Amino acid sequence: MSFKMILLFMCCIVLVLFPSLLLGQNIDGVVEDNEYVNEVTFDGGLYELSWSIDGSLVYIAMSARTTGWVAVGFDPITLMENADMVFGWVDESGTAFTLDTFATGPYGPHPPDEELGGMQDIVQFAGIERDGITTIEFSRNIETGDEYDKPLEVNEGVTVIWAYSDSDEYTVSHEKSGYGWMGPGEGKARQQGLGLLLVFHNVALSVAFFVMIFAMIIARYMKKRRWWMRVHRLLEITGVILSVAGIIAVEYIVFSISGDHFRIMHSYIGFVAILLLILAPIFGQLILKGKKERKRFFRVFHRWLGRIALLTTLAAIIYGLIQIQIL
Repeated sequence: MSFKMILLFMCCIVLVLFPSLLLGQNIDGVVEDNEYVNEVTFDGGLYELSWSIDGSLVYIAMSARTTGWVAVGFDPITLMENADMVFGWVDESGTAFTLDTFATGPYGPHPPDEELGGMQDIVQFAGIERDGITTIEFSRNIETGDEYDKPLEVNEGVTVIWAYSDSDEYTVSHEKSGYGWMGPGEGKARQQGLGLLLVFHNVALSVAFFVMIFAMIIARYMKKRRWWMRVHRLLEITGVILSVAGIIAVEYIVFSISGDHFRIMHSYIGFVAILLLILAPIFGQLILKGKKERKRFFRVFHRWLGRIALLTTLAAIIYGLIQIQIL
């Protein structure tokens, strides 16, 4: 046998035994020590996310103490909205599956990219379910060119959502979930509870809207009552406090997930509504304390600010309900 044949035979053996030399990372469903450059754990260590970059590919492993699906989502806006998500699970026969999906709303759904007109962009994957732990490894390009995939510039940092379930059906709701950060340095975990803050935001803004309506009704039809001014001012202040509390709640949500609030139209409408709700009672106070010749101007301005604030708040509420797919 010639030297060239021996060399070719040895190269084939090496590539069969060590495919990572060809592919850059061994995707086999088993995460070895120091196999990945970065890793972070969530949920008290019950969910682990690992990643490395090799050229134009990013290699990711997600592992959770569950016999159902595990998932990771990249760059969400509010809760899971607009997150580029990957689900993986291992069925009873030991066969691994993955889905490249995209969340279309804060609470889902998250259909496969192909159903939305995109592509399945997972390059390679493998998974193992062992001792009650499911591990899924996969790779994909950092930039896929698919509108339903987010650039995975993990060297610069990207916000992630993580979740796992006790079911292999990826449409079944998660058992645990949370938020985190993939990037240089130590990973950061942000746990559950943000969904309750979003509910508080919705309720606070809705109650504030009706409180301000009652304030306007009292000012319009109850002026013959001695108490009308006191109640009117109390309702205005209550509406402002509820509105500000609702905004603080949603700002905390956005800070925990993306840090960039003004990414959707709802944010701009809400900001204008809150600004008007705060300005309306200020001009109401100027009616009482301003100079006589300016009171008429302040009164007209106060009334119109209140009306526009209510309409803008109503628009923000409707847009928000559309965002969470109630309307």
